[in-house]
Amino acid sequence: MAEVAIAGLPQSGKTLFFRAVLELRPTLTAADARFELPVEEGLEIIKKEPFKLPVPVRNYLVCAGCALCQKSCPFGAIYEEDLWIDLLECEGCGLCVHLCPNKALQLANMQVAELIEAREGERKFFKAQLFPGARGTPQLVKAIREQARKEAPYLLDLPSYHGKFLLYALDGTDLVVLFLTPEEQAFPLLKRVSYLAPRARLLVVLSRMGTNQTVEEALKKEISSRGIEVLGELPLMSEEELKGAFQETAQKFLALANL
Repeated sequence: MAEVAIAGLPQSGKTLFFRAVLELRPTLTAADARFELPVEEGLEIIKKEPFKLPVPVRNYLVCAGCALCQKSCPFGAIYEEDLWIDLLECEGCGLCVHLCPNKALQLANMQVAELIEAREGERKFFKAQLFPGARGTPQLVKAIREQARKEAPYLLDLPSYHGKFLLYALDGTDLVVLFLTPEEQAFPLLKRVSYLAPRARLLVVLSRMGTNQTVEEALKKEISSRGIEVLGELPLMSEEELKGAFQETAQKFLALANL
């Protein structure tokens, strides 16, 4: 397996599993898509590169004020009152530039993050640091994956939020380990991951089990109906107990993934 992504709900233990796998495979390349977090201690930074996002710039001498850009912006980044473009909300898709009848908008590059290449012992580690308040996470995770592919196979830790981010994170990946807890949010996430990664092998880890029997039974039924393999099923336990349990789950995963 060249590309392995780890996704899941908050407090599902997915990052503990990520670290457990890395402890067992000291040379396995790793990538961290939790862009709001600082670089972990123990990582030696080798290289930093600016990450720039195309953002629209308006020529008010040409703009006719038709507001087509504001009405068509999928991210709500253009204010209705004065057509001001909020660069912290803009995702750089360029739709407004394409639709403007007067060609009053042009794209310009603005740095929103840093791409970081680091080393952890013998391991290559790829990460990015998003500037406070900046957007652009879908394009940023795409850039991180492109870097990590050069050192494949690699393991990618995804944040516990989803939306359009998942499309860029899972497209073309080989294997997804999905961490779910017995709550209603698990069902739409399971469906979304199955839809966005149709060719990937999908493994599910159920954690915090024994806390909601009704949802647990329905969730297991949904997983079974989709023909998805359950990698592990863990009861609610302390973080220290969870670390030990994930060591066993990580060993099973490495054997299945042939890493």
